[in-house]
Amino acid sequence: MPFLFYAVFLETFIIQKKLFLFMGLNLIIGILGASFLLFSFFMNLFEKWKENSLYYTLFNIIASFLLIIYSYNLKSWPFIIINFTWLLFSIIKFSEVIIKK
Repeated sequence: MPFLFYAVFLETFIIQKKLFLFMGLNLIIGILGASFLLFSFFMNLFEKWKENSLYYTLFNIIASFLLIIYSYNLKSWPFIIINFTWLLFSIIKFSEVIIKK
């Protein structure tokens, strides 16, 4: 009987550890995505990057992609839709910037 208890305890511990590692990684992805988005916003706000800047659009693409991953893991469909739309328009803008150069 004690063996069964320890086996169940160990299995539960392993499952919780995997869940914690997954949620920790997901949180890091979310924080990176939000950081990229805020950084590009502030760079634009303080007129360091223009809206048609290559860096600005590239940072928006990276940020929205990371935030899509984060929101998908949370199963947050409204957040997925917002960031997918942001990603789509950022890719369009990025392609326009590349074509102009």
